[in-house]
Amino acid sequence: MDELIKRGYQIKQMLNELNFELQSINLQIADAATYKPGSKTGHLSTPEINVKVTKRENVKWDQERLSEIKAHFLEFDSFVKTEIKPDQRKLKKADSKMMKAFEWCRTVKPGAPSVSYELITEGGE
Repeated sequence: MDELIKRGYQIKQMLNELNFELQSINLQIADAATYKPGSKTGHLSTPEINVKVTKRENVKWDQERLSEIKAHFLEFDSFVKTEIKPDQRKLKKADSKMMKAFEWCRTVKPGAPSVSYELITEGGE
């Protein structure tokens, strides 16, 4: 098991370095790509490789502002998606009847395990 843990740690370090390098390369490629006006998809190529770049945006909506404008537009609800997400921490305090009702509404699928590695240095430092 010791060797497996050591190898996992080594691979994790290599992946971190490679991911950092890949992010840097991807930013340079995205800057060099050709985009049609109004498009977030660009293209580059070499004689051997075609590259497609899609610029992504992370959008976060201000919930308080949305609530404010909702009152001014009758058709507001037709432009938004509504999703109910129970608070997992608060559910732990629910009575058994409510907890069973919420459990009936959910599907739990196993995800990939999260494994972290920490190098232990000699001398406790």
